[in-house]
Amino acid sequence: MAEVKSEGASRIQSNDGKVNIGISNNQTDMIIPVDGEDRLKISNQEIKLSQEGIPVQTSTDQESIINNTNNVFKIVSTGTATSPTTNVSAPGGGGFAIGNPSSVIIAHGLSFTPAVIAYIDNGSSSNTLAPWTFLGSGGAGNAFWETTTVTTTSTSVYIDTSLLFYGAFGSSISGGGRSIKYYLLQEQAS
Repeated sequence: MAEVKSEGASRIQSNDGKVNIGISNNQTDMIIPVDGEDRLKISNQEIKLSQEGIPVQTSTDQESIINNTNNVFKIVSTGTATSPTTNVSAPGGGGFAIGNPSSVIIAHGLSFTPAVIAYIDNGSSSNTLAPWTFLGSGGAGNAFWETTTVTTTSTSVYIDTSLLFYGAFGSSISGGGRSIKYYLLQEQAS
């Protein structure tokens, strides 16, 4: 094992490459090289990692990859759901019809209104960030727009599906039934 002391701090590195860091109470900063550059700073008040090529001692917030003195979002809950299904009949004659929006409401049990990030399985083996609108063709002069949104209130997560149908013929279109993964976030003060 090797021990390196720096301004009241010590870095002890074992033979297996793990690093244990100790900082004394009166220590202000410990700078640890990353790829040969002074990019990581650890102190009693701060953990900061600067961008490549920028010394951590002089890096600004914009030049930092991690800086625990800034507020961050913390994932406080996650969930999966299926978007509600809805349908609409074409009005015929080249007009528009709007289907009744459908909602899935999920109580989140939090004491605040969280921010939300949601991903929707768009049916092509990939995920799309919500909100999401899909334009499809019903064939023979028909087209539809399916929109899925994910929103939150102080009590619930709302997953909504709505359809807009343009049609020259009297068929109907269904939408929704898509897999959704959502993350509820809370801003954490440093």
